[in-house]
Amino acid sequence: MVNPVTATESPLLEVDSIGWIFTPRYSTDGKRVVAFWNRPPTPGLYVVSVEGSRADPKQIRLVTGSLTFGSISQSVEAARFRGKEVKLTAHVKAHVRGEGNTGRCWLRVDRPKGQMGFFDNMADRPIHVASWNAYAISGKVDADADRIVFGCFLEGTGELWVDELQLSFRDESSTWIPIEINNPGFEEDNDGQRPPGWSGSRPGYTYRTTSENPYRGKRSLIISAVPLPKDRFMAIAWASDGKYIYAIDEASNIVAIQAGGGDARTIMTLPVRENQTIAGASITPDGRRVVFAVRESRSDVWIIDNFDRAAP
Repeated sequence: MVNPVTATESPLLEVDSIGWIFTPRYSTDGKRVVAFWNRPPTPGLYVVSVEGSRADPKQIRLVTGSLTFGSISQSVEAARFRGKEVKLTAHVKAHVRGEGNTGRCWLRVDRPKGQMGFFDNMADRPIHVASWNAYAISGKVDADADRIVFGCFLEGTGELWVDELQLSFRDESSTWIPIEINNPGFEEDNDGQRPPGWSGSRPGYTYRTTSENPYRGKRSLIISAVPLPKDRFMAIAWASDGKYIYAIDEASNIVAIQAGGGDARTIMTLPVRENQTIAGASITPDGRRVVFAVRESRSDVWIIDNFDRAAP
């Protein structure tokens, strides 16, 4: 963001961003920016919400590209549980379809210098059931453990509902004793908010509490993601109502993509000849015309006879 009077610069993104950003486009109300960001591991079109001259790091949404997983997590100090068995119990249901879309929970013990102790993320028993069920993971805390980390995640797309998590340890009498954790039942939030006490941020995923059909109490958590188009897109403009983004795909099609993520609807194919690619495009303010430039990759070789008549 550049002040036209003072020429002072204010970076839109100040997070520890990696990758390159291409063809940023402001929404008509000036509150959002869309751009292609080759941010690993999920390159694609990103929508960034802008407050004044700063982006809100929590409001950076992936609207195209390949989704990985969206997770919530917490951790506790491990010192007093060293050598003991710990258990994570969570009540979960998954509304998922298609290969690779699942729900899971995980429990991990972190040791010094980045070493990992016990770890189980339910890779061999993923959750696909659309009704509330209890799932448990247990393991031993290493003698040099630093922290115990735990949570649940949605892999791929769909919805994962989570409620009533409990972390506990087994004492000398083999009784499971609860370990205090933050906001275990997501009761400390209002509907639609991100859950306080939990970490959770992954492009393309939303995290919100809901009072609809909790397992127990007043609320539960939903982690969700919709299927996203995976082609590489170049953003060219926003629809006047801010609900869609117009972009060009690798086949020179102009498509409309929902600003919240979703399918890419083809509007038209630009008339590009063989050996040409789109170099840039824009839409006129009235939304009725497209202006675009092409670059050619074809080269011609010419033979010219007698160009130097003074030569022998």
